[in-house]
Amino acid sequence: MDTHDEEESYTPDRLLPIVVNTGSRHALRMGYPRQLLVVPDVAGTYHCVSRCVRRAFLCGDDAYSGRNFDHRKQWLEDRLIELADVFSISVLSCAVMSNHLHVVMHADPVNVGVWSDDQVAHRWVRLFPARAE
Repeated sequence: MDTHDEEESYTPDRLLPIVVNTGSRHALRMGYPRQLLVVPDVAGTYHCVSRCVRRAFLCGDDAYSGRNFDHRKQWLEDRLIELADVFSISVLSCAVMSNHLHVVMHADPVNVGVWSDDQVAHRWVRLFPARAE
């Protein structure tokens, strides 16, 4: 692909480059560091994807090992709901696939800004409960 076939533009709010191949109707997919995508102190809605690697299976029937991993779906849903509450995230939708997970979430940092120190500490303990040594 020739560089003269591409044009680069920027979103006005964050100056993120979006490269569009003028010879195609599809934008070129580019990864960005989270610090460029998520603006602290500004509410946002995000589509997050987490994928398994090395032929690992998240849920369903794994043809490679012959095992079924459907029991993980409920665990993932429960954990997602728990973490969303701790971090003041609204989960708008979630899809657990055989080797990856999609979550559409809304983060509202204004909520977090009004938490007292005790509320923050309580949420920390929910995430990291004390363990007997």
